[in-house]
Amino acid sequence: MLRWSLGRLDWHYVASGKPVQGAFVESFNRRLRDECLNEHVFLSLAEARVTIQA
Repeated sequence: MLRWSLGRLDWHYVASGKPVQGAFVESFNRRLRDECLNEHVFLSLAEARVTIQA
């Protein structure tokens, strides 16, 4: 993943002892899982991408 992300993403790590720094991402992941991933069965990665982007 690190090799793929070079030049595409900036890495920001959560500081040790500071779990609040990851709250936005954790909230997004929870909502995506609750509203989309738990409601659909995907047969392929392409199908998942179409459903999530819709």
